[in-house]
Amino acid sequence: MKIKYIYILIILNLFFNIVISKSEDCKFLCPDVDWQFHGYEEIYDFIFPNCKVGIYYSYRYLDCPELSINWCDYKFDSLIVLDRYGCGPALNQLPLFWVTQEAVIRLLEKVAKFSECGIGLQPGDSTSFISINYGGCWTKDIYNPSHSLGLYPCNENHCCRQIWKIKREISGLYSVPVLISQYGITFQCESIGCISICEDLHLWKDNTEYNLLNNTEIVDKAIVYPNPSAEKFSILFSSNIKGRFIIEFYDILGQLIYSEDFIKNETDALLNFESKNWLNNQYLFFIKNNEKIFVNGEVKIIK
Repeated sequence: MKIKYIYILIILNLFFNIVISKSEDCKFLCPDVDWQFHGYEEIYDFIFPNCKVGIYYSYRYLDCPELSINWCDYKFDSLIVLDRYGCGPALNQLPLFWVTQEAVIRLLEKVAKFSECGIGLQPGDSTSFISINYGGCWTKDIYNPSHSLGLYPCNENHCCRQIWKIKREISGLYSVPVLISQYGITFQCESIGCISICEDLHLWKDNTEYNLLNNTEIVDKAIVYPNPSAEKFSILFSSNIKGRFIIEFYDILGQLIYSEDFIKNETDALLNFESKNWLNNQYLFFIKNNEKIFVNGEVKIIK
């Protein structure tokens, strides 16, 4: 009961004091404990097939008196694209929030099971004492001649923090990390070209990221994230046309699997879908207005 009480106090304190650290620090728990390890991981098939990126991160194992529990704490430092051709220009067009979240998931998949919190898990056990921190404002470096994209935190007094759970299945394998809670505040980044990525999925729009990237008008397009997907995915549909639309999903045999009407009153529409009952397959989707197809694409379901 004592541990549970202290744990609740810690979470409440984090929520109401979320901007206590600079982006290069982001030590929400036990600020006197230094980052013990600075690592680097290469990730293959990042969002897109054959897309290879490198992720820089920091790690520390917390066993300080103020916690009364042990904790594994990570910090997402930066990301660079290692294969500009494999990732292609589509990665540059994704919202920063989505790219950073995918990076966090893929990073924890590789390193969390080897941490002090994950290595001792028995089959069937799980732990939620894993957190990852990062600066609240990030910027893109798309003109670096050595790679097509880099993501770096801006030096602003904002930080985000997430708590994740990992589980070791009965088979002994580790499941995909699951986000338990996220702490951050809605704010406008002060530096030019810096975009907030804490808790609001739509914050990137306020910074006119499309114009920042290519200084062109928004064209009809749809971005799927994550892809491949397991239990849920989102489609960001961008078009200057507003009104009533319908999205239809078909399997590879041409059978209609699911359709949904939606109203788009802004340039962008974020569509969320549950796919836990969908079979492993490749699905085609079409977004139409008055029977006119505006965009089409595909999503892969892999469980």
